[in-house]
This record gives sequence, C-alpha cells and structure tokens, in this order.
Amino acid sequence: MNQIKLAFIGCGSHSSACLQPNIAHIPQIEFVATCDLDEEKARSCARRFGALAAYADYREMLAKENLDAVGICGPAQMHTEVGIACLDAGLHVFLEKPHAVSVEESARVCQAAERNGKFGMVATMWRHAKAYTIAKDLMGSDDFGHPILFEGYYLTPGPRQPLWGLDSLRWSHLLGQTVHPVDCMRFLMGDVTEVYAKIHERSDGVLSYAPHFQFTSGAVGTLCVTSGAAAIDMQTLVAGDKGMAVEVTNMIHVRCVRSPAWVGQGGYRDYPTHEWDAGSYYLGHARHGYIEELTHFADSILKNEQPRASLVDAHEGLRICRAIIDSDAQGAPVTL
Repeated sequence: MNQIKLAFIGCGSHSSACLQPNIAHIPQIEFVATCDLDEEKARSCARRFGALAAYADYREMLAKENLDAVGICGPAQMHTEVGIACLDAGLHVFLEKPHAVSVEESARVCQAAERNGKFGMVATMWRHAKAYTIAKDLMGSDDFGHPILFEGYYLTPGPRQPLWGLDSLRWSHLLGQTVHPVDCMRFLMGDVTEVYAKIHERSDGVLSYAPHFQFTSGAVGTLCVTSGAAAIDMQTLVAGDKGMAVEVTNMIHVRCVRSPAWVGQGGYRDYPTHEWDAGSYYLGHARHGYIEELTHFADSILKNEQPRASLVDAHEGLRICRAIIDSDAQGAPVTL
C-alpha cells in the first residue's frame, strides 16, 4: 500500500481553509470523501479539493466507503464522540484540537484507540513545522548536549469568552490555544513533572498567565501566554548544557547560538549565530505545519507506526493545562 484512503468529516472554515486544501499536495493520500451536516458544504469541498464523494451523514459514509482513516474537524465535543465512533469502526483518526473538553474525555479517546488497535493523532501542528524539526535535530547534536532551560511566549488575540459550551474562559483558552506551545514544549523537552502557575483574568476577558515547569530530566522552563494581543506571535528558546541554544520564531525562523569563534572587543566574547528562514515559497496552505502534520499522519499509517502528536501526547498536554489552572487555584505547585 502506497496510499491511505482518507475522508474528512467537518467542512467548516478551518477544515476548508487550512486542512483539506493541502491534501492534493500529499501523494500518500487518496481523498475519498467529504462529510458535513450541511451537505452543500461537503459537496463544495469535494469539488474544490478532489474528493470522490460527499455525504451529510458520517455513518452512511463509513458504511459505503472503503476507508483507512478519517480527519475530523469541528466542535471539540464532535472530535471526541465522532472520533471514538470512527475508532470503533476500525479506522485511524486525525482529530483537530482540542480533541476533548476534559482530561477524562481525553482518556476515553485514548482507550478507544487502544482497544481497537488503531492510531490517533491530534492536530497540534507546531511540532511538525520545518523550523521545529530543525530545532529538534540541532538539539540532538553533540554540541548541544542536554536541554537545561525552556522559555516561550505565545501572544494571541483571543478567545475572550468561553467556547464549546464551557463555563470557564481560562479552560477554553488553554484548550483552544495553549495546547499548541505545551505540546511543542513536550516535543522538545520531554515530560513535565511539576507545574507552578499564576493567572491574571480581567473583566473584559483578557487573560495572562505564566506557568513554570520542571521536566523529568530536571530541566526547568517558563511559558508566558496572553489573549490580549493584537495578533498571534510566538517564540521558543531551548538552551543546552554545552552552551548552545536554539530559538524558533513564528514557526518560520530558526536562530542557533553556537560556541564562540573569536574574542571580541570590550572584554567579552561575541557569540556567532547560524540562522534559517523558511523564505517566501511554501508548498502548503495557511500556516506552516498543516501540510506537514497531514503528511506525517499518512506516512505513519503506511509504516504502521504511532504518529507524533499522538492521542497520548494530547492527553498529557491536557493534563498539563489542567495543572496550570489547579496550581493557580491552590497557590502551590502541582505534581504530575
């Protein structure tokens, strides 16, 4: 098998703007069908992106089509319920984030994948962007050593009201936005053992929080997040114990601080940097990471390997997000 047979359930704005347009550029995928409660949306996506059929009922689609996997993109609760149904139907699943609205619901999805022997992947696409895979490769070099420090910030313009019928604005923002840097942080640094966080919430819905982390390795880190920014902006820095550091900005620029090559004036040593930029040409649609995550999902199924950003990875991300809220409420560190 050199292709997977894929269908997409959910043809809303994100699915039709950021995910389905990339499928035509991925030879490992045969785009079989689209599905949406609004059948005209399903037909429109099928026409535009090359799917062979369109449905308004995903159960009918599963019964009629010979599929290997489905992509699911809609409200968070849909990701959980439809995802479990598709896993129980014997299909691998690609779930848009958040894949669940609670740690407990996340566990249900993990259990469904395990009992059916199928793979699940959640669309935390940062770790799949080329800039972050370069950073991870650099961290694996002898010059880097072991990671000892993580620092990140993530500026977002919202949400400023609860989503998906939830009561908590804090939890909505963590589920909808902060899962991205948290997942990427675990990709770079490994598992988190302790979280200590403070949250500031204003009456206009603007949130700011600054969790501190300790990792299994003993390394430490911090992440500063706000929903009060004018636009999305992000940066990640990881330092190694041999003096090398790697910085990623907006998923398109990598800056690496390496060992000094000369002694500068003024009594200090100047540290040269090596830099990589994605440039103006990019094959995929929308942000970096969308085409890469779908390609990785297809490759993993073809190789019969668990994909990165797995359901277990996503579950751990939700546990960390929950610990951020619990730590602020308790005024104390939370152990994971």
